[in-house]
Amino acid sequence: LNVFNSTFNNTFFNIFNVNCEDGLNIIRSKGLINSILVNNAYSDAIDLDFSNIKISNIVVRNAGNDCLDVSGGNYILDKSELKNCGDKGLSVGEMSVLDGNYINIENSNIGISVKDLSKSMIDTFKAKNINICVESKKKKQEFGGAIASFNLNSCPGLYNSDYHSVIYQNLNEF
Repeated sequence: LNVFNSTFNNTFFNIFNVNCEDGLNIIRSKGLINSILVNNAYSDAIDLDFSNIKISNIVVRNAGNDCLDVSGGNYILDKSELKNCGDKGLSVGEMSVLDGNYINIENSNIGISVKDLSKSMIDTFKAKNINICVESKKKKQEFGGAIASFNLNSCPGLYNSDYHSVIYQNLNEF
């Protein structure tokens, strides 16, 4: 499902058994989405580009690639449950700003990837069965590094950042 240049007001999406590149792709849109549910996506479950969107609740179960991929916009996530993501649970890239309240990721190669001049600020991040909990990096040469920050972080695993980028963990302890 592709959505372009739209305004959302308490919108709901329920998407099942998608065999396309993106289960839900929203481009140049804005507003409030109440709920997104994606079950069984061939590649990316949700892809948000160049938008200004607040989402109250996201549930993804089974994505062949990324469960949630955002780029080039401003995003607010209240609650996200991302399970069985082939590559990344949450990918934040290309000059995005993401504010997350509660993000839970299970069974993914990478929990959260923040890259290319993006900034994520997440209050509570929980994860299990993850190879790399968080990575923060410059991926594309035309961009710079990234910032990943967390107030409460519960993920036993690796945290990787390059010399362009930073990861701030458990900020409430300072």
